[in-house]
Amino acid sequence: MGIDFLFFVDVETTGVSRDDSLLEVAVVATDMGLRELGRYEAVVSYSPVEVDSLMDACDDWVLETHDRTGLWDRLLGEDAKSLAVIDADLEAFYVSVAGVECRRAILVGNSCRLDANMVEAFLPRFDVMLHYSLLDISGLAIFAEAVLGVPRFAKVKDHSAMSDILESIDELKYLLGEVGVGPASDDIGGPEEPDADVVSCGNLSAGPLAVRRVGPAEFARDAVLDYERRGVRLGWRESQGLFGRG
Repeated sequence: MGIDFLFFVDVETTGVSRDDSLLEVAVVATDMGLRELGRYEAVVSYSPVEVDSLMDACDDWVLETHDRTGLWDRLLGEDAKSLAVIDADLEAFYVSVAGVECRRAILVGNSCRLDANMVEAFLPRFDVMLHYSLLDISGLAIFAEAVLGVPRFAKVKDHSAMSDILESIDELKYLLGEVGVGPASDDIGGPEEPDADVVSCGNLSAGPLAVRRVGPAEFARDAVLDYERRGVRLGWRESQGLFGRG
């Protein structure tokens, strides 16, 4: 069997290093068409003394963000679970969606290296079920903006795990729609408002340009012309490489 599923994962933590602690995790499973197949979310259980210690170790931004979302209080709530229970839950959740065979799902998210690190460190049973490849929506957005002129997706950035995941799914749908292989972006929100009247993209030497959508061949022609404007003459092999023929 191949890779048939996407597991959108988002975690809330005390920081961004491997030495930080996991506080909350949410997962939404979809098929490759982004049709939702199930979701799971949980808050990690800590004692009052442990919560105080975690808060003391956080920087101001993390402390204030989790205070605003109520996460610190939920760590002490009745619905909070131990890491071992969450790990077993997520292993069972994977099996309920993808079956018992490992590596049939890719971890997906925004800047998902952090999420993958936390899954590997704190949720080993779930981690072993997932494919080693990652799909980073933040990286896709950067590439789409730089190469295709796709404006960034406007985000709420609530910084609670489930809301962040649902926003990530909307962003991926938006990006796919903008390049013509997914739903229209009108159905799921729109692009981020630019900071200025124009957005820099395309010709690197000509200054800011209005955004315009171009196909691969036109993009390659623009790149050749840009090199020539800077006094760089491309040989046949280099120019063919830009057109995907090398």
